[in-house]
Amino acid sequence: RKTSLLENPYWDYTLNPEEGVNVKSRIEYIIYKKLQEHKKEFSDDEFGFSFEYEKKYQPKNRNFKIKPDFTIDLNSGKRIYLEHLGRLNSRSYERDWFNRLKIYKEDGLIDCLVTTDELNGVTDKRMSNVVEDIISDSITATKSPYSKYHYTLND
Repeated sequence: RKTSLLENPYWDYTLNPEEGVNVKSRIEYIIYKKLQEHKKEFSDDEFGFSFEYEKKYQPKNRNFKIKPDFTIDLNSGKRIYLEHLGRLNSRSYERDWFNRLKIYKEDGLIDCLVTTDELNGVTDKRMSNVVEDIISDSITATKSPYSKYHYTLND
């Protein structure tokens, strides 16, 4: 175990899915690796895509930038912002998320936003399904308050 029950995790070590990239959580590491896996598999066909971790985005009419967890550019020209909501059991985190969601809505990006949570755990199959839905541009609308396209990472 690399964490202490009395201290914040991940301060003493980093998670590096590839050289020069440091992610903040184990689930972001898993998502990054899954995106890499699918990028290699689909690089030469219609489902090709590129992605960046925490690429800065300048919201309209704001004097600050946000860093979506993942910015995914599809070969079709569509851009998807993937945000993993890893601490939804925290009221302050949830409140902060709804403030960020408001920015996505105000900037007209609600149809380009996909969110995930791991409240019930994560399965490899479900993670693959999320990535496949994104890269095939077949994300499914949900009735979640967190975004128009919200996925739980366990079946």
